[in-house]
Amino acid sequence: MVSYWLYLATVFWAIILPSFGHLQVFGGSITMVDILVLMSLIAYIICFRGKFKLFRTKIFIFIAPFLLLTLFLAFAGAFGHDIPTIIKGAAPNVRTVLYSTMFLLTISHSFKIPNLIKHVGLILLIGIIIQVGYSILEFSAIFFGYPSFSSLPYIPTRVTTAGDVSVISYAAAGLYNIPFTLGWFSGIMAIIYWTALFYEHGLAWTNNKAIIYILFLLSIVGVLISLRRTSLLATIFALLVVTLFILMSRKQKKPIIFRLSTFLILSIIVFSFLLINVPAFKRFASLAHFFQGEWSEPSLQNLRGRIDVTWANQISIFLEHPFGVGLFPPNVFKLGSDSIFLTFLAQGGLPYVMSYLFFLGGIFIYAYKARKKAYNPNNGIPFVVIGVITLVLISGLATGGAWSLPHYILLWVLFGCLVIFIGQKCID
Repeated sequence: MVSYWLYLATVFWAIILPSFGHLQVFGGSITMVDILVLMSLIAYIICFRGKFKLFRTKIFIFIAPFLLLTLFLAFAGAFGHDIPTIIKGAAPNVRTVLYSTMFLLTISHSFKIPNLIKHVGLILLIGIIIQVGYSILEFSAIFFGYPSFSSLPYIPTRVTTAGDVSVISYAAAGLYNIPFTLGWFSGIMAIIYWTALFYEHGLAWTNNKAIIYILFLLSIVGVLISLRRTSLLATIFALLVVTLFILMSRKQKKPIIFRLSTFLILSIIVFSFLLINVPAFKRFASLAHFFQGEWSEPSLQNLRGRIDVTWANQISIFLEHPFGVGLFPPNVFKLGSDSIFLTFLAQGGLPYVMSYLFFLGGIFIYAYKARKKAYNPNNGIPFVVIGVITLVLISGLATGGAWSLPHYILLWVLFGCLVIFIGQKCID
């Protein structure tokens, strides 16, 4: 049980408190999430004598190439750099592999703890309430002046790859250190609760449709007040993809069409009100200029900066190093990320990008096929995974980050939950 409590503590910290608990070591940093993952892994190995209980599943075929290449790049890229640069550049690679063990722990603990998914769902429920609740307070302080921004108990700050510290006072970020993480997490929660309106699953924690609908709306609020255009587009598209797959999978379509119509009508009303009456949300209006090709619009200046500077630099690195530099480019060259695909291209070339697409594409197909294999025919977890992968792929086009970030642990947990509900023959 010690191992399981450490596992739950890891999920809790990664989702709710990832910005807290950083230690500087040898020019790099160790986070509380790193420590908790290591403790969870060690405790499990000690308690169960190193035996991981798994299912006979092909999902490992999709995951292994990406993780092996990630680890290989950390070693291959170390040559020719000083020790501080190696530590900073290789740390994201090592963290990515370390965090992936949460996938194994999720599956293995499920054999002893049948209610594991319900417990994860409770943590997610607490997380969305705390994150969006606090971000509403931040949003009010930033755009309406009440309460004063300086009086907030937690003020998000971000350390750039160049080492500069900046206060996040232009958008709500919750207890995270950047608004994009708030939009990303809220988008995933919107997918979880939207799916739970059609299929019961433990990730929603409750089966009460009214509560689930309220939580869904709360999640949408989190996406909106993060003011991240990519998060908004990715969430909308992911919800549409999930709804399409649900429509194709159910025979009784009338309740689904009713809920979808309600969702669309409500969305039109909410978005119209916000875009007209709240100046802060004018940022989303720039999406119309984007799709119309009006690149000279001042509201698209940030996007042009990404294309002309960050993206151009990453492509230049790839052209100079066709097989990548090995180490994490933003930490080595002090660049922004701003596109996970271009970051991986500069880090490991086309093989690394292809392994990443093989990884997520394989799990997407696995989730699609899993709809008919789950023990519970009303299980919505495969649809959750389909939606989440859609969101991650789309948001990765124009936003950076890496699988070494603490909140990405949630994805490994969700993938583990998918395998649990396939429930194929067990191996020791």
